[in-house]
Amino acid sequence: MTLRGAALMTTDADDKKADRGFDCTILGTAVFDRTTKAFTAFNFVALGDAWGEGGLDKGARPGRNPLGIVFEQVSGKDPADKVAPQAAREVGAYLGRY
Repeated sequence: MTLRGAALMTTDADDKKADRGFDCTILGTAVFDRTTKAFTAFNFVALGDAWGEGGLDKGARPGRNPLGIVFEQVSGKDPADKVAPQAAREVGAYLGRY
């Protein structure tokens, strides 16, 4: 499957009033094995502009700045595959809810 789309994530429903946000285009692929009923690949990239400063990114540059985020399905067999993203273990802080 090909994944294509866009996302706008902001701190306010009106993005012009939002303190923080990420406006991006998404492109990727997903492969589903019907026999095992599992994804064997699920990879995509989100490219766009981010703005604002949160609790985990103090000192962010003012205005909109380019940002790219890559998501890659891992096998789970490598020890590094089991390491959570920085601060994800503190979900409230990770998602910006203090």
